[in-house]
Amino acid sequence: SAVHTPNAIDFTYQSLFLPVGSYDIQATMLGIADYYSVENSKVAFSPTDIHDAVKDGKESLIISLYGSTNIQGQIDLLRIYYNLGVRHIMLCYKNQNKIGSGCDEHNDSGISVFAGKVIH
Repeated sequence: SAVHTPNAIDFTYQSLFLPVGSYDIQATMLGIADYYSVENSKVAFSPTDIHDAVKDGKESLIISLYGSTNIQGQIDLLRIYYNLGVRHIMLCYKNQNKIGSGCDEHNDSGISVFAGKVIH
């Protein structure tokens, strides 16, 4: 996707989503590690990394988790994923999870107490 903003740099990025429903922590971490070997790209931890990628003629990669089941209700896992480069998580998708209601739920119970910790 090309992003064009006045008074800013133009850059190309990919938001890379790991699949929802993965309860295998090792598989999630290996999935994240795969993105570090994508040719002609750089994982973006911050806006500075995006600027550096532009200077180097590379594409920025933004690592995302598609759903929060990968966190398994553990804040420590969230910190580990952040340190590995994850910068976006879709908190809820179709079904209820430890974060909150999904779009297919008949009763919208909103977000959980745990969600407050995750968002903070």
